[in-house]
Amino acid sequence: MGVKSKIVLTLRNEKGEKEKEIVQEGKTIVKNFLAIYEQICKRAISGECASFVDINGTVYDMHDYMYVDTRYNPMIALGGGTTPVSFTDYNLENDITGWVEQEGYEYSYDETNFKGTFTFYKSFTFTSETTINEAGLAWWFVDSNGTNRKTMVDRIVLDTPITVPANRTIDAKYILEIGKV
Repeated sequence: MGVKSKIVLTLRNEKGEKEKEIVQEGKTIVKNFLAIYEQICKRAISGECASFVDINGTVYDMHDYMYVDTRYNPMIALGGGTTPVSFTDYNLENDITGWVEQEGYEYSYDETNFKGTFTFYKSFTFTSETTINEAGLAWWFVDSNGTNRKTMVDRIVLDTPITVPANRTIDAKYILEIGKV
């Protein structure tokens, strides 16, 4: 059992056709992803709250019973950073796109193999040539005061960067597999 992440970046030509595709599996998840599970255990046993770090680097205690605000879409960001993923990362090293809400999603459950797959989509168009080296996924965590905080839960650094020419689109597909991966 475990969590596996993957980013699929598809560069589109001027006609919107697939020109190039990079698939990169994540090598680790960040600590923020586990804070939800920590809160479930810790709050009931000790009465203490789990902590998380928002994308600005500020530490908050998690709300007693609302962990993620599902009224808002998960967000994807692309960046230029090349520093390897650290367990304590809370933002991309060099955010290029800003954290933007997903445009769509898919999910599936595989009862035979005991896993769920969750896929988030977002397209980005750049006005100047842009090189992408990293991608991240964020959710809206709820702090102890009930305030929503943008919180990165996964970051992937590409083994091979992808350059997007000016006025071209790149589709980002962020995939999480949870279970028997």
